[in-house]
Amino acid sequence: MFHDSASGRQNLFTIAFRGYAREEVDAHLSQLEKQIEQVANDLREIKHDREHLEREVKRFQTERESLESSSRQEIVRLKAELDEVKLERDSFETVASQLRLQESQTHEILRAAQKAAESLRAEAKLEAEDMIREAENRAARSNEDARARLEELRRRYEAVRKELDSFLSQTRSLAHSFIRKVDESRP
Repeated sequence: MFHDSASGRQNLFTIAFRGYAREEVDAHLSQLEKQIEQVANDLREIKHDREHLEREVKRFQTERESLESSSRQEIVRLKAELDEVKLERDSFETVASQLRLQESQTHEILRAAQKAAESLRAEAKLEAEDMIREAENRAARSNEDARARLEELRRRYEAVRKELDSFLSQTRSLAHSFIRKVDESRP
């Protein structure tokens, strides 16, 4: 084993009179090293994507909580409005028969307000559920894409690792064979 000052790498092969061309071995090792670096970079990118998706899920959860909170506030506000209208209605009951006609109209207004409030609540709830469902679906698709990409990178990494192991095994075998032949050719 010797240190190659030109490339800054330590070579696993000794220079021999016969055997593989050093440049080809170095080029192949360099290519394998680049592939391993690419796989490592891809894994870092997947980790970054996963962290981004987790932040997105948290953001959607925060938005959902905010929508639920504002819906509750709106319900409280509408109930307060309704209570105020009821108070006004109660005060009208003491007025003369002409005001009784207005009381009847006020009841109709209250029913319409209640229906409108229920309709608004139902629409807000449906819209929030749709947004949550869409966010969960997007997050699930993104997670599946990330998992598939990670699996592909793992397969590529294993293939490169197996190719490197095979290459090293063959190189060792050839080196041993070469040494045996050199030893046999000595007088």
